[in-house]
Order: sequence, then structure tokens, then C-alpha cells
Amino acid sequence: FRSSSGKNKFIIKFPIMAFDMAPLLPDMMRESKYSEQEKSILNNFHNAASIRINKMFANKICWKATLDTLQGYENVQPDPNVSTIERLYDDVLDDLNIAKKSLKKGDDALINALYVCLLDLFKLKLTDADLKYPTREQFLKEYLGKFDLESEHEKTLLWQTANWMSVLFKMVTARKNTGLTIQVIPKLLEGWDAKYITGSGMKKSTANRVFLLHSEGKTPINHRGKLRQKAIAADADNHEFLPEVRRGKGRPRSAQRKDSSLSPSPVHGKRSRYSRESSKATRLPF
Repeated sequence: FRSSSGKNKFIIKFPIMAFDMAPLLPDMMRESKYSEQEKSILNNFHNAASIRINKMFANKICWKATLDTLQGYENVQPDPNVSTIERLYDDVLDDLNIAKKSLKKGDDALINALYVCLLDLFKLKLTDADLKYPTREQFLKEYLGKFDLESEHEKTLLWQTANWMSVLFKMVTARKNTGLTIQVIPKLLEGWDAKYITGSGMKKSTANRVFLLHSEGKTPINHRGKLRQKAIAADADNHEFLPEVRRGKGRPRSAQRKDSSLSPSPVHGKRSRYSRESSKATRLPF
């Protein structure tokens, strides 16, 4: 059309594609710690992710492959143009021409929000029957006796936490993603303001979720500080250790070897320093 200034202007119309709205998106967009640029990335990511998930859902064969993956079966996505759950996050970033490396490590809050958005959209399509533990009873049977003292509400939350952790671990590895998992899953299930803080002195509710993270992610629990010393002390009760000779600051290795040769080693049958000195004292000069 011709504008009032007399110059020709063109309007490019993009096809409008239907997409779902993640229930938590309004809360994310109201978050004051996000800049306008980050909110724009989040909104565009939401729209692109919704379109991709709808495409997965519309193809029954591909959706069946997705459900098989969530329930622990190995399956190959039959249509290469449809995302798998493992590569969905990367595919959405590619749609937006955003390189993963451009999301710097300092942008943890934004990355957490992107994963919350992704799971929140999946939550619109999935039912409990589609997940790892279809019923709460199956979950409690798997963790028999572990959560008996918790309230009924907490048991339900832990059941849902285990289910959605298993979904998240199809997208990221549990190892080295403890912080992301503990931030994302509670927000998904309990609301955007839910927060659990890990570390020494953490609450029982937080410890339960950390336990599920290691169990569902099949990662070992690393003991630190006093907990590590207690674990070492417990192991020492059941094993024999040779006495350790610690090296002083700046001492040569020759002095190390000399001291270690003088240290008592009853395990190997060596005489102690005191027994050798006493035998030298009684030795005659001829």
C-alpha cells in the first residue's frame, strides 16, 4: 500500500500457528530479575517449544515413541522432522538461532526458566499414566518405608517430583545438574515461588528431594565436610590401615622415606625404631 508520505510500504504476514500457553508463563514474565531481552527470549522460546510439542503430539506414532522413552523403553523417533524429547531443547534454540554457548553460565536463572517452560508445556499433554510411576502406590512401593513418616500431601508431591525428575533427566544428565533440578521441578509442581535451598542444615523436605534426585538420576551421593569425615571413620572401623606419615612443608622426599622406614609397621613384621635402638645399645664393640 502507499503511505501518506507517498512511499510504498510492504507488510509481511507470517502464518499464525496455534500453540498452547504454559500456565506458569505469566508468572515468569512478571519476574523482576529478568531483563526485557531475557523476557523476549523466554516468550519466543515458549512459542517455538509449544509448536514443536504440538507437532510431536499430532503424530500418533511419534508421540507413542515419546511415551515409550519416558517409561524407560528404547525407541527411535520415526520422523526425523519431529523432535525427540532428548533433543527438544536444542531444536527449539536452533529454531530461534540461539547458540547454547551464548546462554552464559551466569544466566542460570534464565536457563532454569526455559526448562520450566518446556516441562510446563509437556504437562498439558501428559497424564500420570504416561509417566514412570502411574500411581502414588507404585512410587511408595518402590521407595518402601522411606517416606512413611511424611504427610499425605508431601507423599503426593514426592511422587510427582520423582515422575517429573525422570522426564527432565531425558533432557539433561542428573550429574552436575543438581542446582537446575532442585530449582526447576519444585517451581513446576508447587508454583513459581517455590524454592528449596540445599547445603548443610537443609530441611527434611529438601533432603527428600535431593535423595530422589540421586535415586532417579542414578548418581552417587558425595559426602562433604563433616559428613565425609564420618563416612571415612565408619569405613576405618572395618579395615586396617598402615600409619600415615605426613610430609612437612618443604621437607625433601629423602627425609620422607627415612621417616617412613622408621615408623612402626607391625602389619609387615618390621621392627619399630625403639627395638632397633635397644639392640644397638646392647651390641658389643668387638
